[in-house]
Amino acid sequence: MKDIWIGVIFMMIPVLWLGQKLRERHRENKYPCIPCQDYQNHVIKYQKIPVYSQIPFQDFQYVYFLLHIINKLPDDDFIVIYACLLKWQKQKEITIEDQEGDLNICFHSLRTHHVIEDELYQILYDITEDRYLDYETMRIWFQTDYERINQWKSKYLQDMINQLRYTGQIKDDLYSLDIFNDLQKLLGYKKYLERQDNKKITKESMIYAMMFGLIENQYNFYNGVLKDTNPKNIVWR
Repeated sequence: MKDIWIGVIFMMIPVLWLGQKLRERHRENKYPCIPCQDYQNHVIKYQKIPVYSQIPFQDFQYVYFLLHIINKLPDDDFIVIYACLLKWQKQKEITIEDQEGDLNICFHSLRTHHVIEDELYQILYDITEDRYLDYETMRIWFQTDYERINQWKSKYLQDMINQLRYTGQIKDDLYSLDIFNDLQKLLGYKKYLERQDNKKITKESMIYAMMFGLIENQYNFYNGVLKDTNPKNIVWR
């Protein structure tokens, strides 16, 4: 009887070893390692990425995350706020009024449905007068409440990371193939916009062009000159 159990154990060893190798291979395929945050040393070579002509994603929070993992978040901190404003306008929670380059906002709802975005929504709503936020009030807020803006941006990014961890797209320091492919698609769209005349960029594409640093934010919320977002000074390898 003892000899039988010993034989069974010896037979199980290669089976267990093979099972472990298959699990490792599956994990490797699903979560390819993206070890470097610096886009210049990223596993994706920018020149080899095919051009992608369609708007890749409607979720700007996800776009913000993708730019984060290659260390290319927008230099202009207002752009991510503007992306949220565009989303809220599409959801009919606000109306954006552009009066000769001045950004004014009319609020129609008391809150928005996205928990993290609602924090920003409430901050802006609190400085409205009769649900109306004029350009000058918003500009002063942007310059004086900078620390809270940074705290909110960190929460906004971490919220997306938590969502991706929950769905299994991120595990430890590894990213899923979906994220890897989405990143190529996003950079392929950047290539497409680089080839377009700025005057021909549609309103839907404009927020992407701003995020990529291809065009400047038209609303100047800074004292003096905006941070340098000249595409000629941005090198993609």
